[in-house]
Amino acid sequence: MDANITDIPLPPFYNFYFLPGLHGYIVAIFVAGLVTFISKVFNIPHQIPSAFSGIIIGLAARYIGYFEELVMDGHLLQSVYIPLLIAKIVYNMDHYLLKKSLIQIFIVSVIGNTAFVFAFGMILSLFQKRDVPMLNVMIISVMVAPNDNPELQISDGIKNLETLMYGETILGVAVCNVARLIFTGVIHMHIVEWYQGIALIIRYFGFCIPIGFGCGLGMSLLFRELYNDSMNAVATYISAAYFVYILCEHFAFTNGTLGTFITLYMMTAQRTKFLSKTDDEVKLCCNVGFALVHTLLSIFCIADSVYWVKEYLPVSLLEAIAVYIMGNVIRLIIFLLASPLLSRIGYGFEFASLVTLFWAVQKGPLQMIQVFKLHSDPGEFQILESLNFYVVIYVILTSIVNGTTLKVFLKAFGLIKLSNRRKANISIAVTNLNAIGSKVLTSLKGNRFYSDVNWAVINTHIVLRNPYEDLSTLWTKDNVICHVCNAAVPLKPTRDEYNEHLKDVTIRTLKAQRVSFLEQHELGLLSKQDVGILLEAIDIAMDSTNMTINMDALLSCMDSNKAFVVTKRVRKILTIDSSIKIPRTVHRRKCYKITNSLSFELVVCVIVLIDVAGQIIRLCADYSPVIEACLLTIASLCFICYIAEAALRIVSFSNGSLRNDIKYYIRNIWNQIDVFVITISIINLLLSTSCKYDSKDYTECKYRHCIKFLMCFKLLRVFSKLYPIYIAKMERRNELKLMRAFGVAQGIVTSCDEVINMLPTLTEQSNIRAVIKINLEQIRATITQKMGMLEKARPSLTTTIKTKQSLRCVLKHLNHGIRELRASGLIDSFEFQKLNRSVSLKTKFLSNVQILEVIPPTLIFQEIAWLYNEDEVLEYIYSNVKNQIFNAGDILCEPGDYLEGIYIIVAGYFKVTYYPTPRLIERLQANGELPCKEFLEYLRFDEVHEDYLSCGNRMGELALLTNRPHRCSIISEAPSQVFIIPKEVLDRAKDLSPDPAIGVTARIWKCVAYSLSRRLLLTTTAYQSTSKQEADYALIRSVIPNTDYYNVINLPPVVEDVLLIEGIIVDFNTRDIYIAPCPLPRHVRKLLMPKGDLIARKVSTKLMFIPDSNTDEYEMMLTVQKDSELMDEPECTLLTEQMNRHRRFESHLFSFNKPKSHKVMSTTGGVFYHTE
Repeated sequence: MDANITDIPLPPFYNFYFLPGLHGYIVAIFVAGLVTFISKVFNIPHQIPSAFSGIIIGLAARYIGYFEELVMDGHLLQSVYIPLLIAKIVYNMDHYLLKKSLIQIFIVSVIGNTAFVFAFGMILSLFQKRDVPMLNVMIISVMVAPNDNPELQISDGIKNLETLMYGETILGVAVCNVARLIFTGVIHMHIVEWYQGIALIIRYFGFCIPIGFGCGLGMSLLFRELYNDSMNAVATYISAAYFVYILCEHFAFTNGTLGTFITLYMMTAQRTKFLSKTDDEVKLCCNVGFALVHTLLSIFCIADSVYWVKEYLPVSLLEAIAVYIMGNVIRLIIFLLASPLLSRIGYGFEFASLVTLFWAVQKGPLQMIQVFKLHSDPGEFQILESLNFYVVIYVILTSIVNGTTLKVFLKAFGLIKLSNRRKANISIAVTNLNAIGSKVLTSLKGNRFYSDVNWAVINTHIVLRNPYEDLSTLWTKDNVICHVCNAAVPLKPTRDEYNEHLKDVTIRTLKAQRVSFLEQHELGLLSKQDVGILLEAIDIAMDSTNMTINMDALLSCMDSNKAFVVTKRVRKILTIDSSIKIPRTVHRRKCYKITNSLSFELVVCVIVLIDVAGQIIRLCADYSPVIEACLLTIASLCFICYIAEAALRIVSFSNGSLRNDIKYYIRNIWNQIDVFVITISIINLLLSTSCKYDSKDYTECKYRHCIKFLMCFKLLRVFSKLYPIYIAKMERRNELKLMRAFGVAQGIVTSCDEVINMLPTLTEQSNIRAVIKINLEQIRATITQKMGMLEKARPSLTTTIKTKQSLRCVLKHLNHGIRELRASGLIDSFEFQKLNRSVSLKTKFLSNVQILEVIPPTLIFQEIAWLYNEDEVLEYIYSNVKNQIFNAGDILCEPGDYLEGIYIIVAGYFKVTYYPTPRLIERLQANGELPCKEFLEYLRFDEVHEDYLSCGNRMGELALLTNRPHRCSIISEAPSQVFIIPKEVLDRAKDLSPDPAIGVTARIWKCVAYSLSRRLLLTTTAYQSTSKQEADYALIRSVIPNTDYYNVINLPPVVEDVLLIEGIIVDFNTRDIYIAPCPLPRHVRKLLMPKGDLIARKVSTKLMFIPDSNTDEYEMMLTVQKDSELMDEPECTLLTEQMNRHRRFESHLFSFNKPKSHKVMSTTGGVFYHTE
């Protein structure tokens, strides 16, 4: 077998005969793309069209002999394929699942692959045709061992299995590569000692980690800045994969697979900062690019197998099939042996998981690339020629048989079966979608253009049918309609069904909280670090047993001051006595300044170190008169310096006689140490003069000088200067920790509020809604109480947090506005860059904001939204306000009490509990009478609510506007101070600003109803597909005028939306009655006020009018007043054409957005009702 390398038959990769040169590659890529397209369109496994194409190419390569040669290099293919494989896997991998499954991955990849290599190598050696060394057979076994591109249909039951197989692929490739290097090194006598193999392993796994980590730090910073640029993000991501792999493999000669994985893992950790569109596009590009390359190489793998089959049929083919079967049996046995350990770590390991991991193994281009690498060694290729055939058949059978039948195995074990909770989720989604469709249909019916539409046809075709509408899956509802008698039959799920649905709703609740955190981050209410912490907490909660966010770390962080207080106590011991006064004379004051500086202490420390170093030299060196003379000189100079230092300090402490100077000097502990050092220096000098260094007692004499080492205590004095710096840094660190905890806590409170309002859409079963609601309200109440306590203890800290959050929120809106201007074409690229740069300068200021002072009471009044630009009203109210102090536990009011006025919290915090009554709910449902409470953003008026109000919040506004009793219990939780605006003062303020549309009364109504109207507006069809920011912009333009003097209200086209805040309104045309709180449909354009015989008015009707974006609010109300039917009222109650008043109103509206963003951050719960 000494044939020349040219006599060895070349596989199709070496003779791709269709077209010469580069055209062959183009045709191959086209075929790969066509195969990928066919598999996607017809929903068939891509292995089938790949096999068909590969067979055609293999037969053509064998029987058509006039094509030109196309040589492929195995090393080049590996450098192309593996980085792309890692890039695809890492971007599709769940990071948290990877961390949880890390030990399982290590066992399966390292121990499992090692066992497979030796077991499969022994089986393979039985089928060899010639006397092949065992190490050469092991190389073939190493080539087969790693997994290649695992593919599982994503489902709840196998998502963790897919992550486990992803990790097995990456770590398995790394382990098998180093094993192949060791076997090859032993064969070629490069490794002859055991420690050489250990050194190879250390180099291969040790050097790649710092390279991958270093590259990951730089690449992740660049990758994070491309959060909205998908094309550059794809280019950066793929380029980083190839750069790190080539750097590790070809320059550092280390593990490129592991180094590339570390870099890409750090880069993909920045995906949380990406826009959802950018993230989807990057993921799509990675998957499509890898699919093309994988399909291309798979085709050539199959073509290669067809090429080899002719030489070894039929006996060799049967042996290869036997090898394939034995390989799968070996993998199954390894998993069976490891299952007791794997089932007790990570996510566990059931029998279904075992079968999935056993059968889901994929072999493909990764193995064939190793075959091509053997072609570079003709001798080794000839030795392993017959065994390569088994590898090829093993790969093709694994790809076709396992790949095409994997779905059957998954279905057989129920891993991709649609669970009952998913069916219930689809049922709820269908119900909500049908409700949305009916709302849209109702709005279309109000359009005159569609008056002749066949609505019956539309009603038939817009209703979505639930494909899982049967009795086995409807246990998510409280009742089901009997198809026979049309009666509501109560459903009682079994315990297992109930637990399964509760688990599903809990998971959906956590996902809804995740969405809420991301939305808050997009609005600037949460920083990147805060949202990262919260997202990680969600991942941990979804993996925990009780599926709740662990609050222990957050609550302990908000109380972490114990160790810090202890360090402050030590400070008193280490600092100079504060009773010592600064000297009065100039020269002594200069001495005081010098001795109390850090530079002076550092100079003294250097002198002490020089003195001690001399003694060390004396101990280490032999006797020399020159050395001893030098050391004695140094000791004398140091002694003089100590005396001079003591004199300076005595002078710096002097304010009188020398006796008092020495008294003050000795009082400090550090000066006592100085006296001790001077004494030691004197003793050392005496010893130096008494010892005879030329005698035999030199050794004894030089050891007497060791007493000088006690002078090192003087070095501790520098800590008296460094300790205040340490304390300041600790204070700053503690403040940052508390600020982060406060921001995270606020995000959780906001998400709890949003999810509680979303519960009816998450499940239709009332019992499960009640359980989830109780858990969320407990979390919310606990955190809100801690936040109130923190606001009381550290008011300046919370003021800083809210200020930074408000500033970040405004800057986010500015960036959004700049992008909208650019998208609409109103500014060009140059202007866009200029505006972005100006906003970036403001963002830099945000990162440098230090602790701010607490807002004084005067500014608290100026920040009240309904007093903006009302200088006369503001001055009058502030001059007539009352001040009242509450101790902890004092009751401000009970349900049913009438409040004295509007309460403004200046310091402290209050606990507010709302107690609904049947009478109260009856009035709300019958007359639209709002309960007088402090947090109207909650639409659940029939449930008990508990909240905390802190500095800057107001209480009692709605109660004073309506002259109704308060429905909440308000208790002071800490010593608190409030300002009270009495009712008579507020009535006088209304007279000073009487405008029915923009006066004080209208403004207070707008502030009170803002959060409620926001909830209502987001339920309308027009705003369901828009962002919350658009709803905020619309509400800023809104007004709540006094409509008591209207009989009939005609809504002109300039009125875009109308919200019924309180009371009852009637549609003039259809006589439909609307009860507050609710949005009015847009087709309702004529309103009848509840007066007369049609319907009695129980409460005053309050409507919020929202104009279109091109109309001014005051002009809108003038148009409404002009077109409507009015009662006979005095002229003072009507709107007028006062343009100066109108301009004043415009400036108020312009500034109204500023307090809004401050209020966003200045309240919690009912206090945080603008947090979205």
